[in-house]
Amino acid sequence: MSRSHLRAVPAGRDEESQDPYETLVPDGRYEVSFERADSFRFLGKRKVWAILMRIIDGEHTGKPLRFFLNAIPKGRSPGRFRIARTYTIATDKRPPGHLWRLSPADFLDGAAFEAQVVTSSKDADGVELPPCGHYSKVRNLVRRTCGAPLCGRGKKP
Repeated sequence: MSRSHLRAVPAGRDEESQDPYETLVPDGRYEVSFERADSFRFLGKRKVWAILMRIIDGEHTGKPLRFFLNAIPKGRSPGRFRIARTYTIATDKRPPGHLWRLSPADFLDGAAFEAQVVTSSKDADGVELPPCGHYSKVRNLVRRTCGAPLCGRGKKP
């Protein structure tokens, strides 16, 4: 019995429908929305944000994509960190000095973005993955397409 028959099928989906765990899409620009942000320590040293985004328009609607951002070390100014550029795209404002305290959820939630998506063919150590291990990820956000992030609207009621 193949491993694919052992996987649980989510409610409302049949065996013939699109695999919800498949994350390989052609490189290009897609409209995405924020779903969740988790932090972890990469190689036990620096803090990294793993942001889950979903494609919301086109033939690949619903596919999950990861977006990885290095967190700013405590007390450091935002400078040239990619998370600072992401903040600027999401809010149309300069990043605050206390950006190291914020979660990406604070400025990505509630808006849709155009994202540049690329295929990753190497693992974290730079080792080439076999073709079945390739996956798509968000390289960067290009622009906000609609909505306003929470930090741009003030506090939630």
